[in-house]
Amino acid sequence: MQKPMTAAVEAAGLEDVSFKTMRATYGKLLLIATKDIELVAKALGHSDSRITRKHYAALLPSELKAGIAKMSNLGIFAEPSKSRVRTKRSTSK
Repeated sequence: MQKPMTAAVEAAGLEDVSFKTMRATYGKLLLIATKDIELVAKALGHSDSRITRKHYAALLPSELKAGIAKMSNLGIFAEPSKSRVRTKRSTSK
């Protein structure tokens, strides 16, 4: 009797597939689908999400850019209005 994973891999006609590659593929697909690295850490049984970040965070490079773009909604990095721009005053008398 074959193990279920071995049988599934053979039935799918896949080669060079191991438990490790299947698990990594699952983690990557879950992260791409949910963009939730904490959820992926839990699903993979990682005791610390830093492990997950180390291996999978590169799949979300646009998250940093998107997060920074949202900061302007909070008034951070907003262009100052012309009336609030201060210039140095001359100190010479």
